[in-house]
Amino acid sequence: MVFEVRALAVDELGLAVDLLLPVLREVPLHRWLLGECADDREVECWLIEIQLVEHLRAGYVLGGFDGAELLGVVVWSPAEPLQSAPDRGFEQRSIELLRRHPEFVQRLAEFKRACAAGRLPHPDVEIVLAGYAERARGTDLSERLLAPAFAEARREGSAVWMATAARSIGASAARRFGFGQVGEYKVGPVTMHVHRSDPASSRITDAST
Repeated sequence: MVFEVRALAVDELGLAVDLLLPVLREVPLHRWLLGECADDREVECWLIEIQLVEHLRAGYVLGGFDGAELLGVVVWSPAEPLQSAPDRGFEQRSIELLRRHPEFVQRLAEFKRACAAGRLPHPDVEIVLAGYAERARGTDLSERLLAPAFAEARREGSAVWMATAARSIGASAARRFGFGQVGEYKVGPVTMHVHRSDPASSRITDAST
């Protein structure tokens, strides 16, 4: 299978959300954040969008396509803070949604506090979010989508890190991409495992793109 890998355009946000919805429903942290809003599609879509919008506008949301079909998404951040113009329309929609769901605000605040406390003390490239369609799993698509993040870390002399609650994902990342667990933190009842990879020892190379 030959994939096209590229940065997603702002108007392709809906494509990314549609791909990630069934994937993230299986993620413990996502389910805890949703809480009693688990059956509210508007809230569920917004929770994915808020993780994508800023990165999308800055060019850090990559998609893997088979023809016109989106089969994989990786969201990543450089070691330095993102530089992107604010999306005023999304900001206003977020304010209105949170006013209707005040119970959601407390969980989001706890999530932000826990993530800030669990961050590594040195600036590294971060894999924020990744998801793949079933038929793309086991292919080289994940390696190709991760390659730009590893290339950035290599240029900057930093590492690549990610956090996941799933030990199976951590084990797969260790086996395929050289990640090793370096810590953990709690978000509500969910334990997040922090993994870090040195691009110099990873099999992901600049040629993977």
